Amino acid sequence: MSIPIALQLYSVREELARDFDATITQVAAAGYQGVELIYPVPGAPQATVVRRLKELGLPAVAAHMPLPLGDQRNAVLDFMAAYECTTLVSGNSLHDADTLDNLLRVCDRYNEGYAVAKANGLSLALHNHWMEFERLGDRYVYEIMLERLDPGITFELDTYWIRVAGLDPATIVRFYGDRAPLLHIKDGPGNIEGAMLALGDGVLPLAEVVDAARPHARWLIVELDWCATDMIEAVTASYATLEKQVKYGA
Repeated sequence: MSIPIALQLYSVREELARDFDATITQVAAAGYQGVELIYPVPGAPQATVVRRLKELGLPAVAAHMPLPLGDQRNAVLDFMAAYECTTLVSGNSLHDADTLDNLLRVCDRYNEGYAVAKANGLSLALHNHWMEFERLGDRYVYEIMLERLDPGITFELDTYWIRVAGLDPATIVRFYGDRAPLLHIKDGPGNIEGAMLALGDGVLPLAEVVDAARPHARWLIVELDWCATDMIEAVTASYATLEKQVKYGA
């Protein structure tokens, strides 16, 4: 199964801010078939971003945004509509979920956000960091979340952060199955602080992850949060490595 590859624009946020058009053109030239949006996209007015993505054949496969709740509700929904994007991704809310009660409150808020998203024709996927794959008491956080969350919520599994947490990302990808249609693929030294690396240069078991993804993943999304080398070179090399792995395997 061939899985298309997108780029999370957070990877090139600084480059977009300096020169949007040159950067997004380089993303397309590298071979990416889509992008995951950040909110807002830096470097150009929204209408310009929408137009250039269409011209370059880069659909917005997902958008990483706040939950559509409270004061953010209309802005989030309007942003999604402008890009004709139907998959809203949220996460990063577990820093304060240090007790079971706090974790359950976070899950309930995700459920509220999902209800709004669903009512407006959107899906909601949750993006993990390492915290979801650590233990809270005698259980993993993700196990508790799966019990509390609405079954309609899907997941964007960040395979590198799973590896940083000490678990095997391929095993987790298989466990989630079709409930994880999006995967973040990144690489690095395997710790929280270290600068990320082009795919294939770090600890991520890329071949195993891609093999585990084949039955269910709709998109593989490259994301390098920060990088000590040139970011455009790193995301270009990452696409080439991942495309080869998707096409030909190990």
